[in-house]
Amino acid sequence: MTSPTRTAPDDWSAWIGPDETLLWHGQPEPDTRVRLGHIVLALFGAPFLVVGLYVLWGGIQSVVTLPVTLSRLAMGLFLLGFSVPFVGAGAAMTFGPHLAARYAHRRVRYAVTNRAVYVGTRWWKPVLSAYPVQPDAAVSYEADGKTGTVAVQVGYERDADGDKVTKKVKLEGIADAVDVYHLLRRIQGNDP
Repeated sequence: MTSPTRTAPDDWSAWIGPDETLLWHGQPEPDTRVRLGHIVLALFGAPFLVVGLYVLWGGIQSVVTLPVTLSRLAMGLFLLGFSVPFVGAGAAMTFGPHLAARYAHRRVRYAVTNRAVYVGTRWWKPVLSAYPVQPDAAVSYEADGKTGTVAVQVGYERDADGDKVTKKVKLEGIADAVDVYHLLRRIQGNDP
């Protein structure tokens, strides 16, 4: 089976049930804005990246400096291995959220049927999730410049403390978010 992210956006028929009707489908708009959350995470990740690169450079110098001794080679290989998690974590925190938002339009697809909300993603591997739209589920809309986010309550789950928290699915960064919000309210029978 293929993922809806690998097929044409109009081809949801293989993924929705026989008693469902596709009412809307879309994808996030490309987001090139720098957000406060991205800046905060980048500021937290930058020291990891800088220290990791410094240790990496020290490892490279230990390996290539002449004369090559066994102890210097061992220390260089240790520093190279030790630096990898720091460089990886620092780069992920510094650049990851911005790149994920920028390229989500290539990797995320949304669909709304008369019964459910579908979210198809393809980052590491294709994943398709379906969330039934309950008549009493909370539906919210949040404007974000030219785009918006529609969130639908899909149930409850327990957090680390054992408290009951609301689980939501979000259709983020879509251009016609207001229309999708009203569509979901009509499916619930709450919007004329």
